[in-house]
Amino acid sequence: MLLRKKMLSIMAAFAIAISILSPAASVQAMQISDQGQAHWSATANSTVITMKGDLVRVDYIHYAKHVAAVRTVKPTQGFKLMGVKWLVQEDFAINSGSIPTYLNKAGTVDDILVSTQTWDEKTTCSLTTQANLFGASGTNNTAAYGTYDNINIIDFGPLDYANAIAVTSIWYNRSTKSILEYDMRFNTAFEWSTSGAPGKMDVQNIATHELGHAVGLSDIYNSTFSALTMYGYADYGETNKQDLEPPDIAGLQKMYGL
Repeated sequence: MLLRKKMLSIMAAFAIAISILSPAASVQAMQISDQGQAHWSATANSTVITMKGDLVRVDYIHYAKHVAAVRTVKPTQGFKLMGVKWLVQEDFAINSGSIPTYLNKAGTVDDILVSTQTWDEKTTCSLTTQANLFGASGTNNTAAYGTYDNINIIDFGPLDYANAIAVTSIWYNRSTKSILEYDMRFNTAFEWSTSGAPGKMDVQNIATHELGHAVGLSDIYNSTFSALTMYGYADYGETNKQDLEPPDIAGLQKMYGL
């Protein structure tokens, strides 16, 4: 009986090892919290990674959570790099047809464009061929979030993740370390506002955070850094993520220059 139990234990361990090495295991969930499980909201993971050869997709899930009082942080702390970045300037499009009817479409588009400028203003993008990270914007009412199609699309729609305000997906080449595409979706399960209205998510606030992922920054979950744009949670009526804090800027300039 003892020998049989030992054999079963060995076989179970072998099966686990095979599952880890199999192609099906290329879909992974990566926990990146600074302080561990205590900082997570609806799920134990904020980042989902899928790999197919050199093509990697990273989904950053932005959760809703009441944010406590903030503390001062040092400029050299509080940012986390993905380890990949843009090598050339990329255009993007907004699916204006997906914007909820209760929002002013022009105002919503303007808020997203201001968010791109917020990042562009803090770097000369000296490592790329253009002065700005974000290229020309346009509208595309047929492209949708979640498809690797060489279109950087921003839209509104439903999400499968409970309590997720928005998700930004990044595709990159793990050999060249270059970002190839990003898609962004604002969850229509939440009500949205362009004025920081209580009980609603602010478009510019969330867009600025999500665009930080688009340029190559990861979430920060240590509550010491809850004042930062790249802090991984957001609250109703919150607008403090509209502007960048010194650590957000330091991370950006680490990748793209002053």
